[in-house]
Amino acid sequence: MGNKSDVEPWFRFSGKPFQANDPAWFDTNHFSWHRQTELAFPELKKEIESFIATESAQLKEYRFNPNPPRPQWLTFPLISWAHIHRKNLRSLPLTARHFLQYPELVSVSLSCLTAGSEVSPHHGDTNAIFRCHFGIRIPGTLPECGFRVRGDCKPWQEGKLFAFCDAHLHDAFNHTKEDRYILIIDVIRPEYAHKKKEICALIIASHLWYMAENKIPLLRSLKPSTSALLIKWCSIPVRILLRS
Repeated sequence: MGNKSDVEPWFRFSGKPFQANDPAWFDTNHFSWHRQTELAFPELKKEIESFIATESAQLKEYRFNPNPPRPQWLTFPLISWAHIHRKNLRSLPLTARHFLQYPELVSVSLSCLTAGSEVSPHHGDTNAIFRCHFGIRIPGTLPECGFRVRGDCKPWQEGKLFAFCDAHLHDAFNHTKEDRYILIIDVIRPEYAHKKKEICALIIASHLWYMAENKIPLLRSLKPSTSALLIKWCSIPVRILLRS
């Protein structure tokens, strides 16, 4: 799985539909950090539960999406596309230390899906990653609480990991009376590891572009190809600033 790919990854900002034959779900057993993370679950959960009890106001609406903000989807990022949120690391130091030791992880965030809510079907940013969910506090199972990729549902489980292709259409639902908490973890795919900084910079630039579109509606009238070109230009300084 470590061979470089000659196939360019798909990016949502390209405006092109995702048509690759990537599977909906991936086997997590080959991840070097999988077993260690599940073994560390009791300590990770203890720290995160303490954070939820005392600092839950730090979780904010997920905004980096071309769709309107979803107040029921709250996040607290530790790493976002190789950008380290150093202030946030101090709130979850054990969790941060655990995941920072694995350079293939490009994003780690605490995610809350509030009671009685849903995240509507959507495509993620790219297929250059394995997106993983790691259960922290799970208030129920199917059919009330779960995750769906291409129509196939899985339940979250506390202390367990699953991985999926974020580029496929997917959605989440929590029809219980309690909030659901997971860690969202992005792993650069081995065939794209040599392009990690480039890919991360492109995604950060696309998120900044979506924010600009919300403030300057005229930008939405640009052709997708023009927007994609501008995003690529904007990614150049971002790439320079990212950590190695």
